Amino acid sequence: MTYNDEKTEELIVDDAILTKPHHNKKLFLIIGGGVLLLVLLVIALFLPGYLRNNHLNKSLELGEHYLEEGNYEEAILAYTEVLEIDTKNIIAYEAIATSYIELEDYDQAEKVLETAKSINETGNNKVLMSQVLVNTDREDEAQELLDTTYDNPPKNAKLAISLLDDYLKKREYDKIITLLEKAIDGNESRKDLILLYDELYYYALMDKRSDEEIQALVDKAFKATGDPRFTVLIKTDFKEAKTDTATGIQLSDVYYKIPVFNSETTAGKAIGATYLKMESEWKTNSISSMAEYLDDPVRRAGSSTMAYVNEDKVDMYISYYDNNLITITQNRFTYYGGPHGYNEKISHTFNLTTGQEINTKDFFSISDETLLRAKLTDEFSKKFNSTTTQNGSTSRYSDVDLKDVNEKVLTDAVYTLTDDGLSVLFNQYDVASYATGQVEIIIPFSRTDLLKPIETLTDNIS
Repeated sequence: MTYNDEKTEELIVDDAILTKPHHNKKLFLIIGGGVLLLVLLVIALFLPGYLRNNHLNKSLELGEHYLEEGNYEEAILAYTEVLEIDTKNIIAYEAIATSYIELEDYDQAEKVLETAKSINETGNNKVLMSQVLVNTDREDEAQELLDTTYDNPPKNAKLAISLLDDYLKKREYDKIITLLEKAIDGNESRKDLILLYDELYYYALMDKRSDEEIQALVDKAFKATGDPRFTVLIKTDFKEAKTDTATGIQLSDVYYKIPVFNSETTAGKAIGATYLKMESEWKTNSISSMAEYLDDPVRRAGSSTMAYVNEDKVDMYISYYDNNLITITQNRFTYYGGPHGYNEKISHTFNLTTGQEINTKDFFSISDETLLRAKLTDEFSKKFNSTTTQNGSTSRYSDVDLKDVNEKVLTDAVYTLTDDGLSVLFNQYDVASYATGQVEIIIPFSRTDLLKPIETLTDNIS
């Protein structure tokens, strides 16, 4: 059979036109089914992992929240959920151990830390284990463990700072500074860096580093953190050292440090004037007493055998700089011989707009003084007044006098804003023996049952 070429072409064309939609529909169904299958396969493969990671992150955040709040039982539960998802999560193990240590359940803390150690022995683990050892009367083991952390301190700022005590007792400021520098190196947490640089700044001042070194340090700290507290310099405004001319023995070492604001503002000038006034009062009371003490003939006669230097030193650091507020903390150390000196902490918080000092009562959401005293005393009782720990040893804070706390908390306690909350501190002897030292609780900013919101603290305060 023969076909007319023209008609054949028309048939082919017409057939193509008639059958094209049918073929496209089949093709669409095939492709659509394949895409749907692929989507379902991707969901099946990745959704469980996504949900797992989401649950893990939420549990980590919740645990961190409870830990910062001091709600240790809930923190343990949250971090236990983390371990159910990720059995090798070191952060969770160390947080659980921290919670048990705070609850004074040292046996459980040690078990958790041993498990974590078998996975990865970190600097955090060593410091936490040393705390367990100290609290279970194994001080020598604790010190040996701490010694191994000097070259590689934990990145966790609070744990790194806890290593400083031993060197501080010996006044080995150079070692403290080196340890802090090592903890800072490679640390990417802004919050931790602020704490570590804060300590480094303070001990560089204690170590009498030069003005150039201090300036370089605060510049570096500000660059690393962007925190404005590192734009306020601390300088020695007064210094005096007396030496016995007959023997060449140094008799006294006295100095006073003040804050210096880089930019001249009304608030900065007002705050600076406040500290100059405090310095003047300190000179009147301290220097004259020191001179009278040193000029005593009996002491002068014995100066050739004097084995110590009389000291009256006022150091200073910025403990908080945010929300239009600055808290400047002074540490005063006095020593006139004997087995030990006396440390006293003094803090003042200022409105950075006006330079006006914030009064103690302005921190709190409770206006009734009787109720406020009772609430604060209760907070101290929860932390300090248990007489025995779970392993049967006596708590080192069991001698805190809660009656004194109640009577003195609004008059004698020192109130300091910190990045973690409001510190309420009693200096030595105020509510406990000298050996107990300074007694402190930290009230987190989230405790709105006690504190005003920190963001609104300067509202309506002119």
